[in-house]
Amino acid sequence: MRRRSTRILFSDCLDEQLGIRNKAELTRLQRQFDSCVAEVVALEQSKTTGAMIAALSIGIAGTAFMAGSIFAYLADMLLFCIILGFLPHVITAIDKKQLSSNVRSFV
Repeated sequence: MRRRSTRILFSDCLDEQLGIRNKAELTRLQRQFDSCVAEVVALEQSKTTGAMIAALSIGIAGTAFMAGSIFAYLADMLLFCIILGFLPHVITAIDKKQLSSNVRSFV
């Protein structure tokens, strides 16, 4: 006589409670559900990854403009210093709404 495992499986519970006879179909549906959950998790992670990349890129560009502004000041190019220091601020301050919508559409 074949001894059955004492471990209760999800498909066994459904088979007994709901009378589902087609275990292969149940297994297929369960695997499909697992793959859908994994896809949702991957999409959520890609949303935050894209936003992080955009934020870091904007931060690095702003830092480069500030460094250029400081080097221009040290070289006694006051007009160029003001342009490099003020231009990124004006672009991001005026266009914050467009910038945030671009990040959302990028993600």
